[in-house]
Amino acid sequence: MADSIVLTALTSIYEERGYLNAAVVVEKASDPGHVLHARFEWSDAAAASAYRLLQASSLIRSVKLKVSNPEPVEVRAFVHVPGPGPTAAGTYVPEAVVRDDPVLRAIALGEMSRQWRFLRRKYEAHREFWDLVADDLAAAVGG
Repeated sequence: MADSIVLTALTSIYEERGYLNAAVVVEKASDPGHVLHARFEWSDAAAASAYRLLQASSLIRSVKLKVSNPEPVEVRAFVHVPGPGPTAAGTYVPEAVVRDDPVLRAIALGEMSRQWRFLRRKYEAHREFWDLVADDLAAAVGG
């Protein structure tokens, strides 16, 4: 199973270094003989292009504006609306357009639901997670 290979490789790096982060994984995987080598794009041109796409996405997500909800609140100026299918990149749409379009609003809400379910699955075994959620919900509803 591929996940066990990755787990073994990452555990080995952690045990060797005493820590694990993205930089050390890339450093180790840069060796063509390393088991993780094929998991990375080693063409500098392709990697640079992919990185610029990540930077552009981050730039789009960084822009905020204030809306009334009913109190003024800061939100992202552009909302990511996923495209059809699980691998479609989707697009960023101005917040006001998503707010006013029932179809786009439903798609965006579906994405929010997907992200919530992901977090719930990821952290559901941690009691502290549920305490954080309960505290945030109480603060959000004024209780």
